[in-house]
Amino acid sequence: MTLRWGAGELTEFAVGGDVYKRNVGGASGIGDVQLGVRHRVREMTDDSAAMTLGWFSSLPIASKSNNLGSGELDIGFSLARDHMRGLSTITEFYQLDLLGETDGRGLDTGHLAAIAISRPLPGAIGFVGELSGGWVPERDYSAMHVLLAATYALDSWTLVDLGLRFGFGGDAEDWAVLVGIGRSLGRLLAR
Repeated sequence: MTLRWGAGELTEFAVGGDVYKRNVGGASGIGDVQLGVRHRVREMTDDSAAMTLGWFSSLPIASKSNNLGSGELDIGFSLARDHMRGLSTITEFYQLDLLGETDGRGLDTGHLAAIAISRPLPGAIGFVGELSGGWVPERDYSAMHVLLAATYALDSWTLVDLGLRFGFGGDAEDWAVLVGIGRSLGRLLAR
């Protein structure tokens, strides 16, 4: 579950994590918590795509012994590019992760690349489809995911997301249900 707060038109803060996680061995519990911020450095125009920079940190609160969390502090930096194709928004995304090593020496590097398409549907509903791949060379880890999600705008300040993610490859989980609620911080402070 992810809670996002828009601080104006260009900046968004996020707090999230796995409220409930179950691994292939049958262990279950809460996952690590993530904190982050992203800022749009360039708006989308007819001639250019929007560009967004992001940062996040994953706090290791989940059980490492049950393989529900990393047990290490992780930091990530991201770059996203958004452009329009008809009514659809195409997003290209790359994230570099600096991952704490379990033996306490140095950092491993992780990579995540994704391409997504989002499209408004009639009413307040939208559709999102995404293909992503992640890999960590030092840990011999790689996974592919397909995400299908729907969004619903409760009002002009609140967005709810519900998605189903399918994993492929030996390191990917089989599936996950994802839920998100977005609410503009500016609207909350105005009350």
